[in-house]
Amino acid sequence: MRGALVMILAGGLAAAQADVVELKSGAPLKGRVWERGGAEVVLNPYRTDIRRATRGVERVPATSVKRIVDDPDPHRAFWRRAEALAAGGDADGWLDLSRAAASKRLAGLARFAALEASALAPDSAQALKDLGPKAAELRAADRRLNPALSAKLDAFLAADDAAARAALRDEIRRLGAPWSDARLERVRRSAKEKKGRIDDRVLTLRSREHKGVYTLFVPASYDPWTPTPLLVGLHGGGRGGKDGKAVVGSGASAMNFYERGAARLGWLAVCPTAVEAPWSAKPNDGFLLAVLEEVQALYHVDLNRVHLTGHSMGGFGAWHFGPLYATRWATVAPMAGGGGGGLQRLQETATGVYLHHGADDAVVSVASDRAIAEQMRKADMDFVYSEIPDSGHGFPPEVEREMFEFMAPRRLGLPEGGGFAPAQASRSSFDGKPTKDELEAFGPLDQPAPPAASGGAAELKRLLEDLKAGGGRAERAAPALIARADAETATQTAKALSDPKAPADVKRCACDVLGGLARREGAKALAAALIDDDLSVVGAAGAAYGRMPGAAAERVKIYDRALNEVKRRFEAKKTGEARMTFPDFEAHCDALALWCGGLAAIGDPSAATVLKRIADEFLLPPLQVPASD
Repeated sequence: MRGALVMILAGGLAAAQADVVELKSGAPLKGRVWERGGAEVVLNPYRTDIRRATRGVERVPATSVKRIVDDPDPHRAFWRRAEALAAGGDADGWLDLSRAAASKRLAGLARFAALEASALAPDSAQALKDLGPKAAELRAADRRLNPALSAKLDAFLAADDAAARAALRDEIRRLGAPWSDARLERVRRSAKEKKGRIDDRVLTLRSREHKGVYTLFVPASYDPWTPTPLLVGLHGGGRGGKDGKAVVGSGASAMNFYERGAARLGWLAVCPTAVEAPWSAKPNDGFLLAVLEEVQALYHVDLNRVHLTGHSMGGFGAWHFGPLYATRWATVAPMAGGGGGGLQRLQETATGVYLHHGADDAVVSVASDRAIAEQMRKADMDFVYSEIPDSGHGFPPEVEREMFEFMAPRRLGLPEGGGFAPAQASRSSFDGKPTKDELEAFGPLDQPAPPAASGGAAELKRLLEDLKAGGGRAERAAPALIARADAETATQTAKALSDPKAPADVKRCACDVLGGLARREGAKALAAALIDDDLSVVGAAGAAYGRMPGAAAERVKIYDRALNEVKRRFEAKKTGEARMTFPDFEAHCDALALWCGGLAAIGDPSAATVLKRIADEFLLPPLQVPASD
């Protein structure tokens, strides 16, 4: 069996992408072998195993073939075999794999396999020998092999008292886990984060500089102690709205492509919503990095297994950010986009590329990706190109599956010997000293969160700072501000809302706070915000203003006057050379739907007149609005 596994590491397994067909005469052929053993060998030179992707397929008479060598990359072969063993292997299988990796001088992989063998057979002398001189250290840091450590780790997660946790951290290190205080406290914080899908989560880290949301998927199997792969998905769409400033597409829509695969493999996935279209627009750069850093601070990410993909506009985005940050990605997978100007950088950093495009794509021409695929083939890069003849501008299920299969065995290329080689171990995002940005966004790691409200001036100052920072910090501060329920809080929040330099996310949150406080000190600022330049603020103000104290008739009159201005702007977008587009119409509908809640909160029949106007003047008249599929 050991000999067979050595051959596996020299060759490959099913799902290999770079087989070699050696001919009796002439240069060898390289690609994905589809058929062998018959009268001919069938090979896809673009390395896909999707049989509908017939572009460039070669057929070679079996009599002209000397031999077929399956994917010769030992790293990929190791991880494919490891995946099979994890699904149902035994200690002997892991030991065989450890020996095979050692024969290829892949010491990190050999240790990994030997440790898995040791976990299945703790008394195995062979596993202990294969672990080498660090055997005792490696076994002590593995909770599967150290019951005392496992008990202390569980106790640490359950401990609310900071002093108790400090004592447990010391005990954990004495038991052999060489983890920093920061790593342990991040694990504890992460254990409290939600699992499942979270749509439109507001960015907290560096929220003063970068405004936006992202959609996150956390698998049910997520273990905060274990570094987990992360998929970053960029959505499609483009510019929208009459002024071209709106973004068509969202992280939530992109997550529909990736959630199933991430759940299947137990991966994290994050899909940000672009600040501006296209993805190469400058504001998206810092925003994307802030999203990455936030997810890597809150969830235990394996930094050697972060993968980038995107469809349509997101495919162009993957071609943009892939080479730009090549040392961050284990793989890059552009779908139905175009670009490829950074191929050399991706090749230099040993970054795998999975590329898909529909041959009949009527939205984005296949020509650019075809040319890129040919360049990658000639350069013998680590790549797969799947071109399906009848998939249009879509993302077929077999492409989704093959993309994840391509990503699964690949690790980040790390500098080695003047070049780059795949990482042989995981790398925790929870290691390292906390940054100023992390501490500002999420607070000290080893201290409890501040009380919801203390009633003091210092507490109000801190909460207002969080409010003015916007993003997730503002959302987190809002309930505490509302809980104060005093005139000074309402006055200071109204000032934040009235600040002409305040960004929209701060104003929206200020509206929510004033609505929750329901004090007269907030009424004037909310009334002014009913005609703010940003429709999302208009909606938030409309939802809150109806909760203000005072005569119902006067509040209805304020709504009615503000509606005249909203209507004037609405009509203006319907005229001129460029007609209103769906994002404009949607933004008005969203804002006025929130007004309906505010008007209902007044609780007076006179509010029905404004509700009728909203229906008659905005929702019921037929309107031809160009929309994007």
